[in-house]
Amino acid sequence: MYSIGPVTPAADEPLVVRGPSLALRYATPDDAEALFALASDPAVTRFFSWGPYTSLEQPQAYIAGLPEKRERGELLDFLIVHHEAGPIGVTGLSELSRRNRHATVGTWLGHRWWGSGTNPESKAMIAARAHDGRFGTYRFPAPATPQDPWPVGQWRPVLPAFGNDLFAWIKDVRPFLIRDPARYASEAPDDLTSKHYAREFNEVKTIGSSTSTTRTADQTDQARFWAEGPQIWTRAARQLAIERDLSPSDGARMFAMLYTTGADALISTWIGKARWLFWRPITAIREADRDGNPGTAAQSDWLPLINTPPYPDHPSGLSAVSAAMAEALTNAFGYRVRFSVTSMNSNTTRSFRSFSQAVDEVVNARVYSGIHFRKADDDAAAIGRTVARDGLRRYFERD
Repeated sequence: MYSIGPVTPAADEPLVVRGPSLALRYATPDDAEALFALASDPAVTRFFSWGPYTSLEQPQAYIAGLPEKRERGELLDFLIVHHEAGPIGVTGLSELSRRNRHATVGTWLGHRWWGSGTNPESKAMIAARAHDGRFGTYRFPAPATPQDPWPVGQWRPVLPAFGNDLFAWIKDVRPFLIRDPARYASEAPDDLTSKHYAREFNEVKTIGSSTSTTRTADQTDQARFWAEGPQIWTRAARQLAIERDLSPSDGARMFAMLYTTGADALISTWIGKARWLFWRPITAIREADRDGNPGTAAQSDWLPLINTPPYPDHPSGLSAVSAAMAEALTNAFGYRVRFSVTSMNSNTTRSFRSFSQAVDEVVNARVYSGIHFRKADDDAAAIGRTVARDGLRRYFERD
């Protein structure tokens, strides 16, 4: 099995496929010099219509054009990174056809890596996940403009960017460990006219507001801390692996569990988001005069503490991934594990008595952030735990 993580590329930790001696990831501007060094050799590019590179601007332009080509489904290139030597070439899919699930796999390697076995390994890695549902065309339904009428309770793009998730296709990705991610989808959000909805509405309206007078300094730090996302969990995992002096095989097993459980939890969660299409607190609070609930009141200028992500509320992505990754780390290190970790978003360090305590904090933090109703986080954490336990039972039970 090839491990992969995370499902969606993050700013400081892009999508990575890991194999025995190689990793495949998206190239970044920082890789231009390495690509120039590899492809300035005429022998490397003699069978291609491009090259050899004669200036650094050429690999820079190639890297800059990759995101648009991925979005259009024209090209899916990965940098081949040797675990010890660093970047050694490029492999990818071209001539992609979603209709008949065909594509051409191509690879080029630096001269010193010819005949090393890295070519078949890199192609096997990319072929293993070819046509697995990534980079599809699905987007969450949304009005053409923010001013267009839209059903009450249904998600729509919101401030500040009015964006629609470019990774909504996550719901269609083939899972890594579990058989049917739809089986783990959450229950429906609360009915808009229910007392429970009103209670959670007023909670997030009060404590999640950008101008809240009831949110404590520590609660604000929790919100900003976890706004970095699941990278916090991978950072904690690395720290623990070093502190516990994990062997290479135990470290590989731990990271495989971490990423595959997190990926499957995200897939299941995005299925739920697409099914329920539930509005975010910022929309619900500003338009509460339309929800038919006497226990809610509209506030037209309400803003959350943290900017709202560009996808529906229910269930919560971070809570699901956190719960799944916590299960993986519990499998690797045990239940009562104390750890501290620093967030690159808040630049603060928080300490935890256990992985489950950290998950509980994530659930609360998303409400303090003003971006989720509590039920979205509670249901998502249950999804993440169940997905991880089932997946780990299938593939990672020790003999």
